[in-house]
Amino acid sequence: MIKLAIIIIAFVSSMPALADDMLHTEARIFPIKGTPRAFTGYTRNTAPETPGAYRIADPSDWYYEWPTPKPAFSYAEFKNHKKVGDNQEPGYHACRPSAQLPYGCGRSHQGLDIYAHYGTPIVAPENGVITSYKGSDVLAPVGKESKNGGAGRMFRLLADSGYLYTFMHTMGFSETVAAKANIKKDFSETPEKLINVPVKAGEVIGYVGRSGGIVNPHLHFQITREGRNVDPEELIGSLIR
Repeated sequence: MIKLAIIIIAFVSSMPALADDMLHTEARIFPIKGTPRAFTGYTRNTAPETPGAYRIADPSDWYYEWPTPKPAFSYAEFKNHKKVGDNQEPGYHACRPSAQLPYGCGRSHQGLDIYAHYGTPIVAPENGVITSYKGSDVLAPVGKESKNGGAGRMFRLLADSGYLYTFMHTMGFSETVAAKANIKKDFSETPEKLINVPVKAGEVIGYVGRSGGIVNPHLHFQITREGRNVDPEELIGSLIR
């Protein structure tokens, strides 16, 4: 009886944490608003001629490509080998080049690239606070990749659940977020700055762009929790209906 009582007490004491986790799971939303389409990895024709232009797409053009393919060359398997073919794979923990090893697997791709129409809304996956932003390298001509790479216009959202979401290569903030933070929506060459903008799950916070070292418009979506990387597909894949 004593052992049973201990088990019951332990179960009951864990219920608030379980309920809290379930609450956040139910509230979580896919980070791009629109219609899912089959993956092509080719969205460059949706980008405007002017690099970094702030142009929201017509709602009829809001789409994203899903699922993103698993990497053909995983970082874990090929980190000590020269990699042939395209280094810029979109999957989580794919091989990536580095300055020291430009044609091989120099580092891991720690996020997931979700290809989408330029100007498609990015939404908050959960309730939380946008904590920082920075902008760099937004001047690559259409159809060309910038020489120095870079995350472009990026920002971070710390969710109430403890997950930290990073959004890279964006067109910029939504007008609402920019107004709350009292900053330019299409920030460009900007060092990282801290802000504090509360947002709700599903709220439009930015737009898919083509800033930074990329050719085709997409969102680099990265997730960490307690300093550890999380596979985005495992967290958001089940949200597709």
